[in-house]
Amino acid sequence: MMKKILLILGLLLVAAPTLFGGISVRVGLQSPQGDYKDYAGNAWNAEIIADVRPFTVPFLSVPVMVNVASFGEKQTDWLGGTQTSSVMMTGGGIGLKLEPSIPGIKPFVEVFGRLASFEQDYHSGVPNAGNKIESKTKFGYQIDGGLKYSLVPTASLIVGASYTNFLDVSLIAADDAVKIDAAMIGVFAGISFSVGW
Repeated sequence: MMKKILLILGLLLVAAPTLFGGISVRVGLQSPQGDYKDYAGNAWNAEIIADVRPFTVPFLSVPVMVNVASFGEKQTDWLGGTQTSSVMMTGGGIGLKLEPSIPGIKPFVEVFGRLASFEQDYHSGVPNAGNKIESKTKFGYQIDGGLKYSLVPTASLIVGASYTNFLDVSLIAADDAVKIDAAMIGVFAGISFSVGW
């Protein structure tokens, strides 16, 4: 078994310089929009993105992302008490990235198809009540745009903004389950490490 694992790791290491253009680590803030802001406060967000380069076109890649976001507590009055709600989102995605091969500061645009699970921590404010609901995996999309500045040949600083939306997310308010579109806008910054070039 160990030999098989080492063989797979060896093949990945050999393939990495030709397949992977880089790995990015990003952190940022997200703000709920529309109906979603009634259920969750602002969030911190963390993403790890690997740029896979299956194409011969130098400015086009396929980013593969994993992320986690923790949306802060939202309080609202209900039945003479205060109900609270916070949401944890975990998921990932795959997409397309356009980044021109130019010197200096490079603009980039990414479009992702997303999958994520939303877990809500809800308390109704009524004695002996309150519950947590975990939504099944939901589909969504994310659009990122930003700038990439080379610090050294193998590392770059990234800053940008994003818009994300997930459809038919199940959440609770006033002890009733509802389905909403969970839309959010965000800003992020991070570091990108070049692997293949």
